[in-house]
Amino acid sequence: MLKPLLMLVFVAALNGCANQKATEEVGSAAIKQVEFDCERGQSLSVAYYIDRDIAIVKRANEEITLTQQPAASGFYYTNGPTTLRGKGDKITLTIGRMAAIDCLAR
Repeated sequence: MLKPLLMLVFVAALNGCANQKATEEVGSAAIKQVEFDCERGQSLSVAYYIDRDIAIVKRANEEITLTQQPAASGFYYTNGPTTLRGKGDKITLTIGRMAAIDCLAR
């Protein structure tokens, strides 16, 4: 009696761990969603579409789609006027001629 109960607890624990993914599958696309806290009290989120080499930045009720570009170190996405560069849990977002925004992943 005790052995089946222990197996049930073990399987339930493994299932709980399996649901904690940083990358999720949506349809056929692998997406990594990251929330950032930025300077001057701002925040934004970035959805990295790994299989499509794009990132969608969500900031102040606006979505900006960027395409991944080669980077010497870290990562680099752009659409021309908007640029997202980063390494590890730090990013810098530049929109047009505005001052760059430095952010740190939550």
